[in-house]
Amino acid sequence: MSPFGDRPISVLVADDEEDQLALIKNVLVDAGWDRDDLTLSPGGPQALQALREGVYDVAIFDLSMPELDGLELMEAIGEDPHRPQVVFLSGYGTVETATRAMKLGAFDFLEKPVDRDRLITTILKAARVQAMIARSERLEAAARRDAAGVSIVTQDAGMQRALDLVERVAASDASVLVQGESGTGKELIAR
Repeated sequence: MSPFGDRPISVLVADDEEDQLALIKNVLVDAGWDRDDLTLSPGGPQALQALREGVYDVAIFDLSMPELDGLELMEAIGEDPHRPQVVFLSGYGTVETATRAMKLGAFDFLEKPVDRDRLITTILKAARVQAMIARSERLEAAARRDAAGVSIVTQDAGMQRALDLVERVAASDASVLVQGESGTGKELIAR
């Protein structure tokens, strides 16, 4: 269970400082997160592996880690459709670094030491955005499925002739201009 209603929020935390990992874990557990919904990674390569193996709502990346820092990790996951909302942490962030992180698609950029309430609020907001994106993708997929099964029912002889013509033309590679009055089914025919 998480503080996000019935749906748990899965969080991945990547930081090479053990005390920072423990601090974030304790803050989230104290706020109501189940330990099973938290994944702690001691570095970028481990976090990348965790992202390849699981799905997370929110990822918290330390900006400065050896081997694979937060920005490199963000670049590695790129436009992955299952990419979580990413929050960066830094003890010495600059405006330039924060701008780069945001251009890569970060949800937010927090400075260390992290304020407990701000961290929780940021994670909850990021999880809401992630949930909205997932819902939008589900609705778009359902709309595509529904559109593929569109059928027009008519008893009008003129419309039946038009539908016969549509069936013949649909099998070709020809471009077609569909014209008609408003509300006559042009959009359905175009599909």
